[in-house]
Amino acid sequence: MTKSKQKPLPIPVEYRLLVTYRINEQTKKRVVLVALRTVEEFSNFRYEIVVQDSIRDSVLLLDVHGLRVSQKTLPSAGPAIFRKEYPDLLGVSRIVVSKLDRELKSFAITVSKNDIAVVPAETGKYVEFVAREEEW
Repeated sequence: MTKSKQKPLPIPVEYRLLVTYRINEQTKKRVVLVALRTVEEFSNFRYEIVVQDSIRDSVLLLDVHGLRVSQKTLPSAGPAIFRKEYPDLLGVSRIVVSKLDRELKSFAITVSKNDIAVVPAETGKYVEFVAREEEW
C-alpha cells in the first residue's frame, strides 16, 4: 500500500488590516484609523492584539507581539483587535506588519487629504487589506 503525499495547505490569512479616515468621537477631528484584527474568532474571551507601533522614515511599522486577554471582565466572543487613531499620516508611504517569527507583509500607502489608497506588495500572505469597515 503506497502512501499519498498530501499537499501542504495554503498559508491562511491570519489578520485583516483596515486603514481609513474617521471622525474621533471625543475631539470631533478627522483622524486615520489603523486597525488590525484576527480572522479567527475566539469563543470564550475577547483578546487584544499586542502591537508595538512606530513611524520611521515614512514607514508605519506594526510589530505584532501576540495576544492578551482584554481588560473587560465579562467573557464574550469575537476576534482579537488592535486599533489606533493617528492624527496625521501624511508622508507615510508604506505600512509593514511583522510577526514574532519575523515574517513581514508590506503595503504601499498613499495618504491624501481626501483618500487613502493601499497596494499590497508581494511579500507575505498572512495579512489582507480591506478598505471599508464593513469588510473588516
